[in-house]
Amino acid sequence: MKLATRHNTVLSGGSIGEDSGFSIDVNAKMFRVLSDTMYQDKIGSMVRELSCNAMDAHIVADRPDVPFSIHVPDSLEPWFAVKDEGIGLSDEDLRTMYTTYGRSTKDDSDDVVGAFGLGSKTPFAYTDQFTVTSIHEGMKRIYVAVMNDEGLPVLKLQGESETDEHAGLEI
Repeated sequence: MKLATRHNTVLSGGSIGEDSGFSIDVNAKMFRVLSDTMYQDKIGSMVRELSCNAMDAHIVADRPDVPFSIHVPDSLEPWFAVKDEGIGLSDEDLRTMYTTYGRSTKDDSDDVVGAFGLGSKTPFAYTDQFTVTSIHEGMKRIYVAVMNDEGLPVLKLQGESETDEHAGLEI
C-alpha cells in the first residue's frame, strides 16, 4: 500500500561540521527486534501477516476471488501453513527482496495491504526455522529460513525441480 509521507520544512540555526545520517546496524539484536519483540501476539501476528501476503499475492496475480489456503495444526499434522496461488517468487526475488527487512514490492499500490517488508519474516516471532516453498515459472524451490548460530536469519535452498503445479508461495 502507498504509505502517506510528510515532508516538513525544518529551519535550523545551522550546524558545525558535517551532518551525520542515521542507519541501522545489521546484527542479531536488530533482527530479533524486527522479527520478534515488536509483536505482542506472536501467533496472531504471524497468521495475519502471512494471510495478508497471500491475499495480496492473489490480487497481484489478478485472482482476487480465488481463496488461499491455511493449514491449522492438529495432533496428526502439527504444522501451520499459508499457501497462495499467486505468481510465486523467483529465486532472485527470494534471495533479495524476501530476505530484506523493509523491502517490499507493494510500495506503489493501494490495492494491496503490505508495504513495510516485515510480514514475511513474522514466522521468526514464533520459531527459529520455517519452510518457504515457491512455485514460479515452472520451477518449484524449497527453502528453509533459519536463524544461524550468530542469531542472524538466513535462507537456504533445499531443493528445486521442474513442475506443472500452479504457481504460488507456501510458508
